[in-house]
Amino acid sequence: MPIGENPVTHLWEFYEMRSSWDGVQDPRTILIPQHRGDGSIEVMGDTGIVFVLLPGGTFLLGAQRQNAVRPHFDPDARRDDPPVHEVTL
Repeated sequence: MPIGENPVTHLWEFYEMRSSWDGVQDPRTILIPQHRGDGSIEVMGDTGIVFVLLPGGTFLLGAQRQNAVRPHFDPDARRDDPPVHEVTL
């Protein structure tokens, strides 16, 4: 179910309604999340999955804690975090 364009990120977001259905209630009564002014969505115990449509492109993924001047430095990066590497969507 389309939620719409996020007012901050300008990315389109969609709600996966089955992920919030308890198997009993009438699915037509499931509330669709709405964006707040800051672009966030209130998450409650019964909130389902929100998907974000990402544009294609190349970016760096991962974290490292060895060098503060290198990309994706995170002093709290764990040893099992993936190394910084390029990903293309």
